[in-house]
Amino acid sequence: MHPDDMRKALEAIGHILKRFAEPRLRESLGPAYMETLALQTNGRVMRQLPPDPSVLCRVLISRWDESFSQSADDQVLDLVHAVRKARDRHSHFVTTFTDEDRRHAIGAMRLLAIKLEGPSAAAEFDVLLGTRLTSDGPAGQSKAKAPHSSGYLDPEGLTAEQVQGRKLLCPACKEPIFKSWSSGWDGHAGHRCEGLSIQRPPLGDPAARKAEFKRRFRHLFR
Repeated sequence: MHPDDMRKALEAIGHILKRFAEPRLRESLGPAYMETLALQTNGRVMRQLPPDPSVLCRVLISRWDESFSQSADDQVLDLVHAVRKARDRHSHFVTTFTDEDRRHAIGAMRLLAIKLEGPSAAAEFDVLLGTRLTSDGPAGQSKAKAPHSSGYLDPEGLTAEQVQGRKLLCPACKEPIFKSWSSGWDGHAGHRCEGLSIQRPPLGDPAARKAEFKRRFRHLFR
């Protein structure tokens, strides 16, 4: 990956977070919500909410219960935390931020974009991640083409009864992992899955990764 890919991804997610945050802040805090937030930069109070992921993630986290929890689930909050940590680490340790770090961070931003604005919001992140695109979607709309998925069922929109014991794409990273669902889910989620907001070991805690996986995809477990 190119080092500039992280900057492009942060710019893209910043605008998405701003579109999500502004109307909800206005609804919960009133038209003068910026005065209530009292955000500052360089010693001056901000008059407008900037498309800055660092600022927006901080606002979302601090105002989650009051302004955002009614219109987004806990996975969104998990991803917001992950994006904030990745942005801060990239900012302070850019020389040691590896391609794998960038790919994981951009993957979290991609998932967050989908949660907030739907599948079409993934397009810019797919380009940065190098996902192959095809234009055979409805009305010529581009969509991600999952590699190596032949013979494996995509569990999106299905129930536990429909997927039990079947060859399954991982519901988080969309890789053909499970030869008989749900056998081996904990090992994959704890150590290998690239579709979670918490980084893989040793940077991330396997138990926390498994808890996130089980929470997000509880509907696929009996």
